[in-house]
Amino acid sequence: MKEHAKNIAKTNLACDDFDYRAAPIQTGMQGAVEDFMIRLFKPIWNREIKICFGLGKHGDSAATRRNKRSPWDTMHPGREWADQTVEEQMSRSQIEAMIAAHLETHPVIRDKDELFKNLALG
Repeated sequence: MKEHAKNIAKTNLACDDFDYRAAPIQTGMQGAVEDFMIRLFKPIWNREIKICFGLGKHGDSAATRRNKRSPWDTMHPGREWADQTVEEQMSRSQIEAMIAAHLETHPVIRDKDELFKNLALG
């Protein structure tokens, strides 16, 4: 979380706009629980969802492997090393269209009743 907070602080976003919940889990279960949560909530910033990934990306130079700017950095500029990258993986309008389509198909789970309903159907 500290790593993500550092990255967010370098963008056009405020860390105060973010919230998270944590729960203790048995050692060795982290990967399975994370995978389950990604499949359940389908967060657009997660690499597996393939929309606005790149938040956790570290400072690769634009020359390294001919990197293109991540969708996260296209939507939320400010990380100096990413701003030096000329070419984007996707345009802002493409990302916005993908987000809108994603939220139409996978609406945000707003409360615990909706969460339990989703868990029962899953």
